[in-house]
Amino acid sequence: MTGRSVAGPPAALVTGAPVTPFDLGSDLPAPRTDDYSRAMRISEAELSRLSEAVVRAIVSGGFVIPKVDEKVLVARVIRLLLDDFRAEETLELEAEEMARKLGRQALGMDQRKIVEGIKARLAKERGFTL
Repeated sequence: MTGRSVAGPPAALVTGAPVTPFDLGSDLPAPRTDDYSRAMRISEAELSRLSEAVVRAIVSGGFVIPKVDEKVLVARVIRLLLDDFRAEETLELEAEEMARKLGRQALGMDQRKIVEGIKARLAKERGFTL
């Protein structure tokens, strides 16, 4: 997956087409095959539908009174979700690296559980909700 810079609003916002993470310059890394655990993977179509549903629900429920077009809100929700996914991916990679360093000391232990434990500890230390 390759990202691209976006100078103005994504074309999908202008044309009314569904907004995708790639319209916003997404550069999420491709899944790695040597990971001990897997971060949640979500397609761009699913992310777009999820964001549209969230915006529709909070607007129609009266939780917010939008000051901008709903398409702009959808784009913002997509951006927030992408940022969160990137932060979790970074945390995951850091936990895997720490687990590899501890690997020799933890012979016979389940590497996936070690990575999950390290990831949970790092998330708690940083105030990140998994």
